[in-house]
Amino acid sequence: MTKFEEFWAAYPNKKGKGAAQKRYEKIDAETHKQIMLAIEAQKRYRAAAAKTGEWLPSWCMPSTWLSQSRHLDEIPSHAALKEKQDAKICSIDGCHSPCLGGRFQVCEHHYQFSPSGRLLGHLGLVDELRAHYGSNQSIQGMVGREALTYIRRKIGEIGRG
Repeated sequence: MTKFEEFWAAYPNKKGKGAAQKRYEKIDAETHKQIMLAIEAQKRYRAAAAKTGEWLPSWCMPSTWLSQSRHLDEIPSHAALKEKQDAKICSIDGCHSPCLGGRFQVCEHHYQFSPSGRLLGHLGLVDELRAHYGSNQSIQGMVGREALTYIRRKIGEIGRG
């Protein structure tokens, strides 16, 4: 197995293989080891963050991850993740607002509404809430306070579940 094949097997986002392979041709053996360790560490962090309901963006394109040297990104410690969860603050970067619900680390400031007040989504909606919202046509037309009240109640139900 080549270094690139090992990288490709480990990296979660399987898009843009040609561009990633071109970038990987420039990677030396030592950097390859760092990259492989970083991917596994980032996967572990993401798994732990998902358990706390912290929102994280999806994995970027492999060529972008390589060109930005994302293998050098700092990964928060488990203690920092636990502290954030225990503090019950919003998981969106830089926001320190109280979160709604128990498990989901989201605040009402990050709900997105259209100019007409229709709920568009949330930057930090976890998969269960997003799936619930997407599969229930009757709630997709809710606007303003009605939508926010519904989401608060649903977050509480899912968080207790």
